Amino acid sequence: MIENTTGILQPQLQNRWKIEFDLEDQVSLQAVECTIDYCSRMLWLSVEQPIVNDVLHRLFYNLSKSNDKCKMSVISMDGEETETAKITINGQLISHSFRLDYAASAAATHHVTFSFDHVESFENKNHSLYRIPSEFE
Repeated sequence: MIENTTGILQPQLQNRWKIEFDLEDQVSLQAVECTIDYCSRMLWLSVEQPIVNDVLHRLFYNLSKSNDKCKMSVISMDGEETETAKITINGQLISHSFRLDYAASAAATHHVTFSFDHVESFENKNHSLYRIPSEFE
């Protein structure tokens, strides 16, 4: 198990990932699902939280009222939590829903969608830093 007890505890897996989110550490700690579609330039994220916590409600509500973009990185890791690849985008929140489910017991889930104009960078730790060619921006 992850030693950090402030987030959702995930099983120790051979290949892992995490989100670095520049606005709130709890998004990084509690993200459970991430999908990036380069063709539609969308990122979908599911973030679990304890039902008694309202930090993420306030964060996503404030983002929904703003036209500001936020920087986020999707990081792939090996089983030792060594970063192997990193994709960084600046995205704008376009959708947020909150789901309560009795089957999930004490956790509730935020589903958020971000749009992005281009990928800021792609870094592979086994290779050099790649910049996405301008024709993809």
